Amino acid sequence: MGGGADPSAEDGHDYDSNIVDIILEDLGQAFDSQLNMLSNYDVDNQQYVQLTGFEIPELSQQIYGAQVAAITHNSALITWSTTKIDAGTIDCGDGISASGQYDDTLRHSLSVEGLQSNQTYSCSISVDNATPVDISFTTTAYTDMTAPQILNILTTTDEAGMTTISWFTDEDTIAHISMDSDSIAYHYPLGKNHALSFDLCAGSHSATITALDPSGNSASIDHTFTVEGDMQVCSTTGGDNGMVGSDDQASFLNNTTIQVVVLIAVLLIIAALIRTRKQEFE
Repeated sequence: MGGGADPSAEDGHDYDSNIVDIILEDLGQAFDSQLNMLSNYDVDNQQYVQLTGFEIPELSQQIYGAQVAAITHNSALITWSTTKIDAGTIDCGDGISASGQYDDTLRHSLSVEGLQSNQTYSCSISVDNATPVDISFTTTAYTDMTAPQILNILTTTDEAGMTTISWFTDEDTIAHISMDSDSIAYHYPLGKNHALSFDLCAGSHSATITALDPSGNSASIDHTFTVEGDMQVCSTTGGDNGMVGSDDQASFLNNTTIQVVVLIAVLLIIAALIRTRKQEFE
């Protein structure tokens, strides 16, 4: 049918369709039309084949990858993904449900609260225009009262000037970090290994790292560090997260220039006085 050819000897690319036969419906397209379409390439001139008349159907909404990420004596964290952006709900019966997640993501997680310890639950995940997915789990028989530990805090700055803070927790946690007393908090998916990158100025910084486990136990630790590199120098007067603005830099340069000019002028005056004294002694 004309759908196969060796790769180009010049660049090694395949310019054919790698299709040996197709079936075209309607439009009165016969054998010759199929042959012309599949043969519409030129290896010598590096021209790719052009296939037309195909319509890719729209992807339907689906729920997949559902799992129970964490279980406590009275709650369960359930995660799943969808093929389209949309929020979802979880119904575990007996009036137990969870909802309210943002609908601007393909990866979802909801915590089902108010469960009984050592009980088995069967829950249904629902998303608009998708077939519901059922998932079962059994809550723990004990109550976790132990706070997580934050370990192995490491700060590194790469060649691009991005500073990464990484740490480890002894159990699965959701992380919360506040950088330089900034009110913005950064959350992570549930896990033991955590890392977050910041575009920071050169100088001293402080961060507060908080770890929260599924049972609601939390731990916090303060971390101070120094960033070194060719990036902007942190302002000592604050503002803009300690970054030096162009006006501050210009003012600093202007002050330095004035100081140098004054110093040169003083040196010239001293030299002139020395010459005058020498002439008087002579």
